[in-house]
Amino acid sequence: MNKAEIETAVLKILKDRFHVDDFYLKNKDSELIKDADLDSLDILEAILIFEQDFHLSIDDNEAESIKTINDLINYIDKKLNS
Repeated sequence: MNKAEIETAVLKILKDRFHVDDFYLKNKDSELIKDADLDSLDILEAILIFEQDFHLSIDDNEAESIKTINDLINYIDKKLNS
């Protein structure tokens, strides 16, 4: 899966499952908690969904470093394509 495909899948999940507004999805520097209005429970659920959908494991310490949509896309890309 290339980075463009990862980005498309991540944005679709954020929009469909968490109802993140298109405005924030277009700005990949939007913060997941502050801008996209996800709370800590949403973040936990999102991590579980991304782990399942992308067949990867996200370490708790690494998860804490994921602040923006772009961080998330880059993290998944790195895990899948390194």
